[in-house]
Amino acid sequence: MTSINNSEFNTSLKEVQNLFQNIGANNRESSTYLNSVFGAVGSIDEIANGNDQQKAQGIQNLINSVMSIIDKLISNEAQAAKRDVKNNSKRAAEIEKEQKAAEAELKNQISEISNEVKGQSDIVVSATDLLKKTSEELQAKQEQINEIIKQIQEKQKELASAKTAEKRASLLNEIQGLSNSIVEITSAMADIQATVEDESSKVEAAVTQIETAKGNAVEIQQDGQMKITEIAQDGAAEIQNNVQSNATGVSNEVTGASAQAAAEAASSNYLTASTAPKLYRVANDQNTAGSTRIGGAVQNLRTVMQGIGGLSNNTEILANFETSIGNELNKFSGYIGAWNSALEPVITSIGSFVGEAGVQATNEALQKAVKTDLETITNTESNDGNENPEGQPNLLTPNVKFQEFGI
Repeated sequence: MTSINNSEFNTSLKEVQNLFQNIGANNRESSTYLNSVFGAVGSIDEIANGNDQQKAQGIQNLINSVMSIIDKLISNEAQAAKRDVKNNSKRAAEIEKEQKAAEAELKNQISEISNEVKGQSDIVVSATDLLKKTSEELQAKQEQINEIIKQIQEKQKELASAKTAEKRASLLNEIQGLSNSIVEITSAMADIQATVEDESSKVEAAVTQIETAKGNAVEIQQDGQMKITEIAQDGAAEIQNNVQSNATGVSNEVTGASAQAAAEAASSNYLTASTAPKLYRVANDQNTAGSTRIGGAVQNLRTVMQGIGGLSNNTEILANFETSIGNELNKFSGYIGAWNSALEPVITSIGSFVGEAGVQATNEALQKAVKTDLETITNTESNDGNENPEGQPNLLTPNVKFQEFGI
């Protein structure tokens, strides 16, 4: 075996030590292996001071340890980098997908609740318009009935002073005809009442629906803001993952450069020449891993930033929704106010028709009085057989008093 003096051995050992210390400086795992190698081989002085057999064995041990280090470094880092980048890419895409899905859901929910508020508003507006038409119809009926009441009152005055049974009967028949006209005019009151009650029920239901919509609007805002926060937090975590991946990529490139330099140095030394090919593979593996991680981190960061940047759309949608739904709800309150304003006079008008002292009740009393008076006149004529001005019967019809509508 070739003898190696202390100087040659010391120089070769130092070169190997320096060579892998450069690698270890950029790779914590390889640094651990270096420590174990040089601890197992022993100190330079101990090997250098041995005999030729000890020196040769020491050198062989050193080469074996160096090969062990290289084997540890060749861990297919490029494939690991691809997996890391792929996983980060998947998470980045999911963040962007979640943002778009949240935005679409938000738009859909807002559209639904806006349509709900608009639909209920339309119901109230339609009911109010119908109520106004009903009010106009009632007013027209009141005007017609007022004219008839005036005619009835004139006939009642004539009836009170009529001297003959024939004249009284004729006036009673005229009053009866006028009373029937009132019946015809008021015959639609039941339908009008039913319409008002139906529209009132619709408006009450609309108010209930709007109260539910208010609660839903608050829930949409809260959930939307919570979703924005969740996606932003996920995005921040993924940014950190890509920052770490980029840092690892930089470390890979530094390690690759060190391995490249080590390979070149190893190839020039007969003790380590056999390790050069593996070191070149380490360099290529580390460099590939570095470029994969750095390039992937850049692309993934862009994707994450697109997802996070899209959250501004969600935030803007929520802000606009708060304003728009507030305006719509204010409009609805105005529509309810208009409905209430229109409802009160209609209820009063209906009461003047169908109330206990209303025109229908008075007209029914008039019809009964006319019927009774006609029977009285007939009976009186049958008993007397002739006119009896001095013994005029007490008639009920002149005493029935109508209350005219105040229009």
